[in-house]
Amino acid sequence: MATEYGFVYVLANPAMPGLYKIGFTTQSVQVRISELSRGTSVPAAFYKVLDITTYNPAAVERDVHLFLRNSRSNARREFFQFTSDTEAAASVLVAAGQSRFYQPVTDNRAGDALHAIPEPVVQMTYEEIERRKTEGKVAIKSLMAILDGGSAQ
Repeated sequence: MATEYGFVYVLANPAMPGLYKIGFTTQSVQVRISELSRGTSVPAAFYKVLDITTYNPAAVERDVHLFLRNSRSNARREFFQFTSDTEAAASVLVAAGQSRFYQPVTDNRAGDALHAIPEPVVQMTYEEIERRKTEGKVAIKSLMAILDGGSAQ
């Protein structure tokens, strides 16, 4: 059972419209943004679209990448194509929720310590994974409609 927690994040860069970096870090997301933005080959700074706090962020990130593989711009890079920040955020939220490793980290406010213990990972069948993918695609469209101010139908 993994007790390490971190963040799965979505970053955007105004110099790369329509491309979103989906990654993970066990540092703060702001530190990661600074690392990525300081290179001389990056014309503008990245900004955060979304971050999700979870146990075992590397495994959740792998599942998110797998779920969103059809949106990947290059199989060897962590960049994905979406039409908007809203679509990127909704897609990653749904994909993370589908991950068999996703366990949210909760802050029980006992001091500043994080006390939640992740539950054991449940192994899913191929059929269950495919069913969740189909449900996820519907959920992405519904969440996008809600976030864009419409109502899900």
